[in-house]
Amino acid sequence: MRKNLIASILVFLVALPLCLGIAVASGVAPEKGIISGFIGGVVVGALGGAPLQVSGPANSLIVVVWDAVSDIGLTGLAVSIFLAGLLQILAGLSGGGRLARFFPPAVTQGLMTGFAAMIFASQAHVMIDAKPGSSFLNNIEKFPEELWNIVAAFLLGDINWGAVFGISSLILMIGLGSYQSKMSGIWKKIPAALFVVILFTVISMLTHVDLKRVHVPDSIVDDFSLPNIDLWLKSINITVIEVAVTIFILASSESLLSAAAIDSMKPGHSTKYDRELVAQGVANLLCSVLGALPVAGVVIRSTANITSGATSRWSSIFHGVWLLAMVGLFPFVIDDIPLSILGAILVFSVIRLVNPRAIAVMAQNDRWAWPMFVISALTVLFVNPMAGVAVGVAMHFIQARLARYNFSKLRPMLQPIAEPKRLDQDV
Repeated sequence: MRKNLIASILVFLVALPLCLGIAVASGVAPEKGIISGFIGGVVVGALGGAPLQVSGPANSLIVVVWDAVSDIGLTGLAVSIFLAGLLQILAGLSGGGRLARFFPPAVTQGLMTGFAAMIFASQAHVMIDAKPGSSFLNNIEKFPEELWNIVAAFLLGDINWGAVFGISSLILMIGLGSYQSKMSGIWKKIPAALFVVILFTVISMLTHVDLKRVHVPDSIVDDFSLPNIDLWLKSINITVIEVAVTIFILASSESLLSAAAIDSMKPGHSTKYDRELVAQGVANLLCSVLGALPVAGVVIRSTANITSGATSRWSSIFHGVWLLAMVGLFPFVIDDIPLSILGAILVFSVIRLVNPRAIAVMAQNDRWAWPMFVISALTVLFVNPMAGVAVGVAMHFIQARLARYNFSKLRPMLQPIAEPKRLDQDV
């Protein structure tokens, strides 16, 4: 238990800025990310089939939630998360958890790359204290002009402190990421994101500079109310169902693929995929009722859990308790965090979503991998996440059919040929 308590504190320190940043980037209140982290830690931690996996709000769902908030509102989003949770439970009870192992890695990498690019483009604006645009292309077009305006104003003596803090924190995190493995003692244990949050929050408090900051309510209980069932039923439409299916596919695939990665990192750790999928579904049902973000198993927090020495599911459960205690007992601490720092943290975290080495290996072993990766990523960027998932699955289906057809043509060649003559007969 001592090892799990220590690991839970370290995972909590990793999860806190990510939960806040993902909520802000998704277009919802920061405390909703904390509530999702609590539910993911406690509910999935207690019920899940991957004891060492840590669940919570995920980077890959930011784009989906942002679009859903704009298109169907918070009520529609809650209904979509509820339906996604039901689909996860049904899939887990029917043995669907095992199917995730057959989801093509090239499509998964393509989706992750597309999401990473979209999040990077939008959060780069938050990092310089600007407002993100409405689309990927819009964010790409606006960023150079906004950055130049900040530089020009700086040269004239008008300092945008939010941009200074955001850019400085990104540079510092990149530097810490490069050298932290060579450090020793407590410096090796402190997450880079937490270090910059503490450092620049303290600096902003001491200097009293004008910044956009995080705001959470004094009591999250006061703002809670049970959902209106009639309003939920009236909000169901084709868009809500599409969002639900997208959340179901993305959250399930990320959770199960993350669990598979943990199995490879931790000898003796064996995931019960169907049980994990049911637990994720139960957690998402609770998230919808509480108005929080959808949850999924995430690699970054799970890796931190393992490297911190966790030995059981108690580490994930305790980390969720610490998250809730933070927003419930010390909201005034969170209120002083600059928003641009959270943008920089997300920019830093999504860079690690892209794995060029894995993409190169897949391209060498499978001629279909590169087209599936590129098309999935581009569809996410220029159409929408649901289209990216649909196109990726369709390409995988076509690949499987072609492989089956080519194998059927080769079957006559697999028939036994005439027995060769013995060596003494040849002589």
